[in-house]
Amino acid sequence: LSGRKVKLASGFVYYANISSMRHAVSLLRQFRAQPHDLLILNSFWNVRLSLIPAIAFRLLWGGKLKVALLPRGELQPESLRYSKWKKQAALPLLRRLYSHVLDYVAATSDLELESIPRVLSGVVTLRTVNVAEEIPFGVPSAPSETMRIVYLGRINDDKGLLEVLSGLLEVKQAVTLTIAGAVQDEKYYSDCEHVMGQMPHNVSVNYVGEVGRGDLPRLLHEQDVFLTLTSAENFGHAIAEALQAGCPVIAPDTTPWTRTIRNGGGAIILDRNNRAEVAATIDQWASLTPNELLSRRGMAR
Repeated sequence: LSGRKVKLASGFVYYANISSMRHAVSLLRQFRAQPHDLLILNSFWNVRLSLIPAIAFRLLWGGKLKVALLPRGELQPESLRYSKWKKQAALPLLRRLYSHVLDYVAATSDLELESIPRVLSGVVTLRTVNVAEEIPFGVPSAPSETMRIVYLGRINDDKGLLEVLSGLLEVKQAVTLTIAGAVQDEKYYSDCEHVMGQMPHNVSVNYVGEVGRGDLPRLLHEQDVFLTLTSAENFGHAIAEALQAGCPVIAPDTTPWTRTIRNGGGAIILDRNNRAEVAATIDQWASLTPNELLSRRGMAR
Protein backbone atom coordinates (compact mmCIF):
# COMPACT_ATOMS: atom_id res chain seq x y z
CA LEU A 1 0.00 0.00 0.00
CA SER A 2 3.00 2.30 0.23
CA GLY A 3 2.48 5.48 -1.80
CA ARG A 4 -1.23 4.84 -2.33
CA LYS A 5 -4.32 6.79 -1.29
CA VAL A 6 -7.07 4.43 -0.14
CA LYS A 7 -10.76 5.17 0.52
CA LEU A 8 -11.78 3.91 3.98
CA ALA A 9 -15.25 4.54 5.43
CA SER A 10 -15.89 8.31 5.24
CA GLY A 11 -12.28 9.35 4.64
CA PHE A 12 -9.00 8.56 2.94
CA VAL A 13 -5.71 7.07 4.11
CA TYR A 14 -2.48 7.87 2.33
CA TYR A 15 0.22 5.31 3.12
CA ALA A 16 3.50 7.23 3.08
CA ASN A 17 7.03 5.90 3.39
CA ILE A 18 8.54 8.52 5.68
CA SER A 19 11.96 7.92 4.13
CA SER A 20 10.68 8.75 0.63
CA MET A 21 10.94 12.36 -0.56
CA ARG A 22 8.58 11.48 -3.44
CA HIS A 23 5.90 10.40 -0.96
CA ALA A 24 6.38 13.55 1.11
CA VAL A 25 5.93 15.76 -1.97
CA SER A 26 2.88 13.73 -3.04
CA LEU A 27 1.32 14.12 0.40
CA LEU A 28 1.86 17.89 0.43
CA ARG A 29 0.34 18.20 -3.06
CA GLN A 30 -2.74 16.28 -2.00
CA PHE A 31 -3.20 18.57 1.01
CA ARG A 32 -2.74 21.67 -1.13
CA ALA A 33 -5.51 20.47 -3.45
CA GLN A 34 -8.05 20.49 -0.61
CA PRO A 35 -8.07 22.89 2.39
CA HIS A 36 -7.92 21.29 5.85
CA ASP A 37 -8.75 22.67 9.28
CA LEU A 38 -6.70 20.55 11.66
CA LEU A 39 -3.43 18.63 11.57
CA ILE A 40 -3.02 16.06 14.37
CA LEU A 41 0.47 14.68 15.02
CA ASN A 42 1.69 11.88 17.25
CA SER A 43 4.95 11.83 19.25
CA PHE A 44 7.05 14.65 20.66
CA TRP A 45 10.44 13.03 20.03
CA ASN A 46 9.94 11.51 16.57
CA VAL A 47 10.54 14.73 14.65
CA ARG A 48 10.04 13.08 11.25
CA LEU A 49 6.44 12.31 12.20
CA SER A 50 5.70 15.47 14.17
CA LEU A 51 7.97 18.53 14.07
CA ILE A 52 9.00 18.40 10.40
CA PRO A 53 5.40 17.95 9.11
CA ALA A 54 4.22 20.71 11.47
CA ILE A 55 6.81 23.14 10.09
CA ALA A 56 6.07 22.14 6.47
CA PHE A 57 2.31 22.61 6.84
CA ARG A 58 2.78 25.88 8.73
CA LEU A 59 4.89 27.26 5.88
CA LEU A 60 2.22 26.27 3.36
CA TRP A 61 -0.90 27.43 5.21
CA GLY A 62 0.25 29.74 7.97
CA GLY A 63 -2.37 30.24 10.68
CA LYS A 64 -5.25 28.87 8.59
CA LEU A 65 -4.40 25.32 9.67
CA LYS A 66 -4.51 24.47 13.36
CA VAL A 67 -1.86 22.01 14.58
CA ALA A 68 -2.36 19.65 17.53
CA LEU A 69 0.24 17.33 19.04
CA LEU A 70 -0.50 14.13 20.98
CA PRO A 71 2.70 13.22 22.86
CA ARG A 72 1.09 10.00 24.18
CA GLY A 73 2.81 9.95 27.54
CA GLU A 74 6.26 10.96 26.29
CA LEU A 75 6.30 14.11 28.42
CA GLN A 76 5.41 12.41 31.70
CA PRO A 77 8.23 12.50 34.30
CA GLU A 78 8.70 8.71 34.32
CA SER A 79 9.19 8.63 30.55
CA LEU A 80 11.58 11.59 30.52
CA ARG A 81 13.96 9.71 32.84
CA TYR A 82 14.89 7.27 30.08
CA SER A 83 17.62 8.38 27.68
CA LYS A 84 17.74 11.31 30.10
CA TRP A 85 20.89 13.06 28.87
CA LYS A 86 19.96 12.77 25.20
CA LYS A 87 16.47 14.14 25.89
CA GLN A 88 17.72 16.97 28.10
CA ALA A 89 20.19 18.02 25.40
CA ALA A 90 17.51 18.15 22.69
CA LEU A 91 14.71 19.59 24.82
CA PRO A 92 15.57 23.35 24.66
CA LEU A 93 15.71 23.37 20.86
CA LEU A 94 12.60 21.22 20.43
CA ARG A 95 10.68 23.31 22.96
CA ARG A 96 11.54 26.49 21.02
CA LEU A 97 10.61 25.03 17.62
CA TYR A 98 7.36 23.45 18.78
CA SER A 99 6.26 26.71 20.43
CA HIS A 100 6.16 28.34 16.96
CA VAL A 101 4.10 25.65 15.21
CA LEU A 102 1.67 24.17 17.78
CA ASP A 103 -1.78 25.46 18.63
CA TYR A 104 -2.76 22.63 20.96
CA VAL A 105 -1.25 19.73 22.90
CA ALA A 106 -3.72 16.96 23.75
CA ALA A 107 -3.56 14.63 26.75
CA THR A 108 -5.57 11.50 27.48
CA SER A 109 -5.14 11.37 31.25
CA ASP A 110 -5.09 13.87 34.11
CA LEU A 111 -1.50 12.88 34.93
CA GLU A 112 -0.36 13.66 31.41
CA LEU A 113 -2.35 16.90 31.37
CA GLU A 114 -0.43 18.09 34.43
CA SER A 115 2.97 17.17 32.98
CA ILE A 116 2.65 18.95 29.59
CA PRO A 117 3.01 22.61 30.79
CA ARG A 118 6.30 21.72 32.51
CA VAL A 119 7.76 21.00 29.07
CA LEU A 120 5.62 23.08 26.69
CA SER A 121 4.44 26.22 28.45
CA GLY A 122 2.14 28.69 26.74
CA VAL A 123 0.46 26.09 24.51
CA VAL A 124 -3.25 25.35 24.93
CA THR A 125 -3.74 21.89 26.44
CA LEU A 126 -6.77 19.75 25.64
CA ARG A 127 -8.22 16.74 27.42
CA THR A 128 -9.24 14.01 24.99
CA VAL A 129 -10.16 10.33 25.37
CA ASN A 130 -9.02 6.90 24.28
CA VAL A 131 -11.37 4.18 23.14
CA ALA A 132 -10.05 0.63 23.27
CA GLU A 133 -11.04 -1.71 20.48
CA GLU A 134 -13.45 -4.38 21.67
CA ILE A 135 -11.82 -7.72 22.50
CA PRO A 136 -14.06 -10.74 23.25
CA PHE A 137 -13.79 -12.56 26.58
CA GLY A 138 -12.27 -16.03 26.44
CA VAL A 139 -10.60 -18.79 28.41
CA PRO A 140 -7.71 -21.09 27.40
CA SER A 141 -8.60 -24.13 25.32
CA ALA A 142 -6.64 -26.34 27.74
CA PRO A 143 -4.97 -25.94 31.14
CA SER A 144 -1.18 -25.68 31.39
CA GLU A 145 1.26 -27.02 33.93
CA THR A 146 3.36 -23.87 33.66
CA MET A 147 2.45 -20.27 34.34
CA ARG A 148 1.76 -18.56 30.99
CA ILE A 149 2.77 -14.90 30.82
CA VAL A 150 2.46 -12.58 27.83
CA TYR A 151 4.41 -9.38 27.19
CA LEU A 152 2.57 -7.35 24.55
CA GLY A 153 3.96 -4.04 23.33
CA ARG A 154 6.72 -2.21 21.53
CA ILE A 155 10.23 -3.32 22.46
CA ASN A 156 12.20 -0.34 23.71
CA ASP A 157 13.57 0.88 27.05
CA ASP A 158 10.34 2.70 27.97
CA LYS A 159 8.21 -0.45 27.86
CA GLY A 160 10.33 -2.47 30.28
CA LEU A 161 10.91 -5.85 28.63
CA LEU A 162 14.44 -5.94 30.06
CA GLU A 163 13.03 -5.49 33.58
CA VAL A 164 10.56 -8.35 32.94
CA LEU A 165 13.38 -10.65 31.84
CA SER A 166 15.62 -9.62 34.74
CA GLY A 167 12.86 -10.50 37.19
CA LEU A 168 12.38 -13.91 35.55
CA LEU A 169 16.00 -14.77 36.31
CA GLU A 170 15.04 -15.16 39.98
CA VAL A 171 11.69 -16.94 39.54
CA LYS A 172 11.45 -20.36 41.21
CA GLN A 173 8.20 -21.62 39.65
CA ALA A 174 7.74 -23.02 36.12
CA VAL A 175 6.96 -20.11 33.80
CA THR A 176 6.56 -19.57 30.05
CA LEU A 177 6.89 -16.02 28.69
CA THR A 178 5.52 -15.13 25.24
CA ILE A 179 6.85 -11.83 23.85
CA ALA A 180 4.78 -10.12 21.15
CA GLY A 181 5.61 -6.73 19.66
CA ALA A 182 7.73 -4.79 17.21
CA VAL A 183 11.42 -4.24 17.94
CA GLN A 184 11.94 -0.47 17.92
CA ASP A 185 15.46 -0.45 19.36
CA GLU A 186 17.79 -3.13 18.01
CA LYS A 187 20.50 -2.44 20.62
CA TYR A 188 17.95 -2.72 23.42
CA TYR A 189 16.57 -5.99 22.01
CA SER A 190 20.12 -7.34 21.78
CA ASP A 191 20.48 -6.67 25.51
CA CYS A 192 17.18 -8.50 26.06
CA GLU A 193 18.41 -11.49 24.04
CA HIS A 194 21.52 -11.63 26.21
CA VAL A 195 19.36 -11.95 29.34
CA MET A 196 17.12 -14.54 27.61
CA GLY A 197 20.19 -16.73 27.22
CA GLN A 198 20.70 -16.74 31.01
CA MET A 199 17.25 -18.04 31.96
CA PRO A 200 17.03 -20.85 34.56
CA HIS A 201 15.72 -24.26 33.46
CA ASN A 202 12.23 -23.54 34.85
CA VAL A 203 11.71 -20.46 32.62
CA SER A 204 11.14 -20.56 28.89
CA VAL A 205 10.93 -17.47 26.64
CA ASN A 206 9.42 -17.28 23.16
CA TYR A 207 9.44 -14.19 20.90
CA VAL A 208 6.62 -14.36 18.32
CA GLY A 209 7.13 -10.96 16.66
CA GLU A 210 4.28 -8.63 15.80
CA VAL A 211 0.74 -9.94 16.24
CA GLY A 212 -2.06 -8.99 13.87
CA ARG A 213 -5.31 -7.55 15.20
CA GLY A 214 -7.19 -10.72 14.28
CA ASP A 215 -4.77 -12.91 16.27
CA LEU A 216 -4.75 -10.76 19.41
CA PRO A 217 -7.83 -12.27 21.16
CA ARG A 218 -6.51 -15.82 20.76
CA LEU A 219 -3.10 -14.78 22.09
CA LEU A 220 -4.63 -13.14 25.20
CA HIS A 221 -7.09 -15.98 25.82
CA GLU A 222 -4.27 -18.52 25.97
CA GLN A 223 -2.32 -16.65 28.67
CA ASP A 224 -2.70 -16.64 32.45
CA VAL A 225 -1.50 -13.06 32.93
CA PHE A 226 -0.36 -10.04 30.94
CA LEU A 227 2.83 -8.59 32.44
CA THR A 228 4.02 -5.09 31.57
CA LEU A 229 6.70 -3.07 33.36
CA THR A 230 6.23 0.09 31.30
CA SER A 231 7.81 3.28 32.62
CA ALA A 232 4.56 5.19 32.07
CA GLU A 233 1.34 5.06 30.07
CA ASN A 234 -1.02 7.89 29.24
CA PHE A 235 -3.69 5.27 28.59
CA GLY A 236 -2.40 1.75 27.91
CA HIS A 237 -4.50 0.17 25.16
CA ALA A 238 -2.90 -3.24 25.68
CA ILE A 239 -4.00 -3.21 29.33
CA ALA A 240 -7.59 -2.43 28.33
CA GLU A 241 -7.52 -5.17 25.70
CA ALA A 242 -6.11 -7.75 28.11
CA LEU A 243 -8.75 -6.99 30.76
CA GLN A 244 -11.55 -7.32 28.20
CA ALA A 245 -10.15 -10.65 27.04
CA GLY A 246 -10.18 -11.94 30.62
CA CYS A 247 -6.41 -11.87 30.94
CA PRO A 248 -5.45 -10.39 34.35
CA VAL A 249 -2.72 -7.76 34.39
CA ILE A 250 0.46 -7.25 36.41
CA ALA A 251 1.74 -3.69 35.96
CA PRO A 252 3.64 -0.90 37.75
CA ASP A 253 1.77 1.96 39.41
CA THR A 254 2.67 4.35 36.55
CA THR A 255 -0.49 3.79 34.48
CA PRO A 256 -4.07 5.10 34.87
CA TRP A 257 -5.20 1.50 35.54
CA THR A 258 -3.81 0.91 39.06
CA ARG A 259 -7.14 0.80 40.91
CA THR A 260 -8.80 -1.20 38.13
CA ILE A 261 -5.99 -3.76 38.10
CA ARG A 262 -6.10 -4.19 41.87
CA ASN A 263 -9.88 -4.67 41.75
CA GLY A 264 -9.61 -6.88 38.67
CA GLY A 265 -7.63 -9.77 40.09
CA GLY A 266 -4.25 -8.42 38.97
CA ALA A 267 -1.24 -7.11 40.85
CA ILE A 268 0.74 -3.87 41.06
CA ILE A 269 4.55 -3.78 41.17
CA LEU A 270 5.82 -0.69 42.97
CA ASP A 271 9.42 -0.82 41.73
CA ARG A 272 9.95 -2.31 38.30
CA ASN A 273 13.72 -2.26 38.81
CA ASN A 274 13.45 -4.47 41.90
CA ARG A 275 14.13 -7.99 40.61
CA ALA A 276 13.11 -9.57 43.90
CA GLU A 277 9.70 -7.86 43.86
CA VAL A 278 9.07 -8.81 40.23
CA ALA A 279 10.12 -12.43 40.84
CA ALA A 280 8.09 -12.75 44.06
CA THR A 281 4.96 -11.43 42.29
CA ILE A 282 5.37 -13.90 39.43
CA ASP A 283 6.03 -16.82 41.83
CA GLN A 284 2.98 -15.91 43.88
CA TRP A 285 0.88 -15.83 40.72
CA ALA A 286 2.30 -19.15 39.50
CA SER A 287 1.24 -20.77 42.78
CA LEU A 288 -2.47 -20.12 42.11
CA THR A 289 -4.72 -23.10 41.42
CA PRO A 290 -6.61 -23.44 38.09
CA ASN A 291 -9.86 -22.44 39.82
CA GLU A 292 -8.19 -19.37 41.33
CA LEU A 293 -6.85 -18.36 37.92
CA LEU A 294 -10.30 -18.79 36.41
CA SER A 295 -11.74 -16.54 39.10
CA ARG A 296 -9.08 -13.92 38.35
CA ARG A 297 -10.08 -14.02 34.67
CA GLY A 298 -13.64 -13.17 35.56
CA MET A 299 -12.49 -10.33 37.83
CA ALA A 300 -10.30 -8.92 35.03
CA ARG A 301 -13.21 -8.94 32.58
